[in-house]
Order: sequence, then structure tokens, then C-alpha cells
Amino acid sequence: MSDIKFIRCRRSNQTFYIHIPSSSPVSSIQDHIKELLSQPNDALLRLIKIQDVDHVREYVESTKEGSQESLPEPALEVVYAESNVNDLENNQLLYVQFADGPPEEEDGEPQWESLENVIEPAEEEA
Repeated sequence: MSDIKFIRCRRSNQTFYIHIPSSSPVSSIQDHIKELLSQPNDALLRLIKIQDVDHVREYVESTKEGSQESLPEPALEVVYAESNVNDLENNQLLYVQFADGPPEEEDGEPQWESLENVIEPAEEEA
């Protein structure tokens, strides 16, 4: 098994290609993304795996139209900062999502930005 993993991190229409040692924590990827996007070190971001991007796009469109439908849990999987890069597959695609503000006092979880800012737009039909 290789000591280096190739990880793709996507945010809207940008993709970052990162080579990182397998033994590194996922927080190293997060730090690298913050640096690439000129974000402060204390910026909150999370990396997520999206199982079906088309389904998430449909959800984003339905919320624009006022639907209160919730996104089924298996559609997104958060990759925690404490995780190890070795737990990810080589050539893994992760999506970058930033917090909209500080953590809520009730549960300590920040309000995350809209998925519309995270996933790439659907291809326009010609």
C-alpha cells in the first residue's frame, strides 16, 4: 500500500488535488484547503462525502422553490477532522463546506453554508 494518498476536494466549480501522507489526520487536508482559499486558520470547514450528487442538486433546487423536504441522511457523510487519511480511499472525492457563523450555543454545532455553494452546478443542456 502506498504511503501517499491522492485526494480530490471540490467546492462549487473548483477542484483541489492534494497528495498527502496516509498517516496524516484529515485536519491536515482542511488546513491545506484553508491556505489555498486564503481563509484564516480559525475558519470552520468540514469535508463531506456525497453519495449521489444529482440527488443533492435536486434537493438544493427544491429548497429554492420553498420545499421543506429534508435531505436523507445517507446522502451526506461528514469526514471528521480527527479521522485519518488512511481511512479514505485513494482518489477520494470530498466536498468543502464552510460554516456560516460561530457554533450555536445549544448544541455547539455551527450553521453550515448552503449546499448550493458546495456542489458544482449541473451541466446546462445545449
